[in-house]
Order: sequence, then structure tokens, then C-alpha cells
Amino acid sequence: MRENNTAMQRNMEGETYGPVEYRGQRFGKFSDACTSKDRWDEVLHVLAFLRTPNRDINNPLVLAESKEIEEQFRCEREKESSSYRELFGKPMRKRLFLAMAVQGWAQLSGVNMFLHFIVYCLDAVGVSNTLLYSSIQYILFIATTVPTILWTDRCGRRSSLLIGALSISFWMYLIGGIFATFGQLNPVPNQPFTWVIINQPAASRCVQASLYLASTSFAMSWAIEWMYPVESIPLRIRAKAVSFSTAANWIVNLTYSLAVPPLFCKIH
Repeated sequence: MRENNTAMQRNMEGETYGPVEYRGQRFGKFSDACTSKDRWDEVLHVLAFLRTPNRDINNPLVLAESKEIEEQFRCEREKESSSYRELFGKPMRKRLFLAMAVQGWAQLSGVNMFLHFIVYCLDAVGVSNTLLYSSIQYILFIATTVPTILWTDRCGRRSSLLIGALSISFWMYLIGGIFATFGQLNPVPNQPFTWVIINQPAASRCVQASLYLASTSFAMSWAIEWMYPVESIPLRIRAKAVSFSTAANWIVNLTYSLAVPPLFCKIH
């Protein structure tokens, strides 16, 4: 039964994320691809869409920004480098480290627990229909990512990361405190978790709500982990730098995903 639930959960994740990602790719506005292919007219229309309420391509600010982007790209192309020496050189070393650190710490924040192991967490606090309530978490995660995309330029990257880290920490500590106060050893053997909350409906609901809020806190702040490396690295070495930052993300992701299930069985 546990294997069936896990398989259903994975299928539900794909059904939730897949259509949303397809719609975003299909109907979203394009900018970076346009600049790389010298489609500057399309860049102008994208900027007008983003910067003006009536999509005015003759707006002075839009025209100035478009010209600045075009000049910057041409300057970057003239200095294009295919060597890793520049990437690991002193001027770019710090940027590369920050890009990799943001990706790594985003995974260490606990987002994988919210996405992959929430069924175990809900089951441990006595929630009966774990598939239904975990689907609510996935929907909230996707929905709260939208404000991040729209408001990041106004709020700033650093403030979003700092506020998000504090918010996620608060909800994680709250979840841990509730489990420590109201939890007990799992009386049922051969379960994927050894610490449960039994006959404590208020504590269970509080843990459930905290899981949702921690997930939305990540989506509204640290979801910019994919934007930060791209924006902080010059175009001429961006592909290499982003490959390293993405590799850091996946390595930490894999380590975290392999370490968490055994740790669930070690809580006493």
C-alpha cells in the first residue's frame, strides 16, 4: 500500500507541474533567446510589455533600455571567451561561488522535504488523505511562485533571499518544536518514519499548516535561485557558470534526497 501511495504521489507531481510548465513555455514572453539571435524588434516588444501598461514601444525608457541591452550584448560578444581560465580567474571566482552557493543552499533549505517527503510528514501527524493534502501543497507552491516572477525586480534579490531564509527557518523550527513536544515513538513497526503525533488534532493541523507556509515561503523568495546565476555572470562565460551552479544544485539535491529517508528512521 505504501508503494502504491508513493507511485500515485509521483504521478500527481508530474500531472501538477507538467501542464503548468508547458503553458508557461508555450505562452510566455521570450527575451534572452531573442537577444542571442539578434531579434531586437522582439526584444523591444517584450520590454514594452514589461515596462509600460499599454505596450508602448516608443516609450523613451523602453527605447533606452533596449539600446543599452543591445550595446551590452555586442560588447560581450566582442570579448567572448571559451576558456575556463576566465571562469576560475580572480574577477569571476566570487560570482561563480555565489551562483553555486545560492543553488546549493536553496536545496539545503528543505525544499525537497516539502516536495518529495510531505506524504511521510502528513502521515506521521495522522492526516488520513495524504495524497489530497499533499496536492494542495503542490498547488500552493506553483501559485506562490508567480508573485516572485512578477515582483523580484521591485523587491530585490538579496532582500528576497534574506527574508525567505528567516521565514523558512521559523516554520521549520516550529515544525520541529511541535514534533518534539507532542511526538512519540511510532508504535507501528516497519514504517518509513519512527516519530509520530497521535491523537493531537491541533498539533497535527499546526504541522500541516506550517508545511504549507514553509513551502510558500520558499516559492516566494528562494525560487529566484534559477535567476541569480544567469544575471550575475557575463554572457561570454554564462553557459559554463550556469552549468556549474546547476551541477551544485543537483549534487546537493541528490545527497539530500538520499540522506533524508534514513534520517526519518533514526529519530528517537
